Amino acid sequence: MPILICSFLPDGKITFANKTYCEHFNKTYEELIGSSFLSVVPETKQKVMMDKLSALTPDSPIQSHELPLIAPKGDIRWQRWANCAVFDDHGNLIAYQSFGEDITEYKRKQKIIFKKNRALKLYSECNKIIVHGKNESDILNKICRVIVEQGNYRFAWIGFADHDKAKTVDAVARHGLEEGYLDNLNVTWSDTLLGQSPAGTSIRENKPVVSKQIHSDPNFLPWKEKAHKRGYLSNIALPLS
Repeated sequence: MPILICSFLPDGKITFANKTYCEHFNKTYEELIGSSFLSVVPETKQKVMMDKLSALTPDSPIQSHELPLIAPKGDIRWQRWANCAVFDDHGNLIAYQSFGEDITEYKRKQKIIFKKNRALKLYSECNKIIVHGKNESDILNKICRVIVEQGNYRFAWIGFADHDKAKTVDAVARHGLEEGYLDNLNVTWSDTLLGQSPAGTSIRENKPVVSKQIHSDPNFLPWKEKAHKRGYLSNIALPLS
């Protein structure tokens, strides 16, 4: 059958795996039999998995769920599983029977659609704010609020580029979890060390700048500690003309 099938005992030891299961995890039948089915489940998900299985009863012996598992090359593959607990006539748990299918591609497409819909919604809401805004300050602060509350970002701020000698960037609007992040931030758009931040570079080069991993981005070093304390993991700066 083209789906993943395996059986395992209450302690997790696999007693059966079909050909598709073996091929998917790049294991022989002999290697899998007797091993724990948890060996392909990320450690952070193992307790969740066991809790779900423990919740099965003779009156409610079947469940389905989606779970990220570890593929042979170490990458994470999303799968949808249906688990059935097998009990004897006295209600004692004997084994589990599981059926799975790989839904990684489905998840990927789902994520793309979600992001596109979110972007369109934000675009629409920002347009409404611009049309109905009372003044510049009102518009900018409301846009920051929409980005955080509907875009699901942790924090958003807007800065204006000053044309003074230091080429400073003044924060004029903000919303979200800040906790004093912008205080003494010393952002500049000059071509100096402090000007290499996403915001400074975005203004200077007039292009979007993305920092996917703040903790390892050398250009984010002066602000890394403040960002880490507030749970900021990534950052995008967009030039506003």
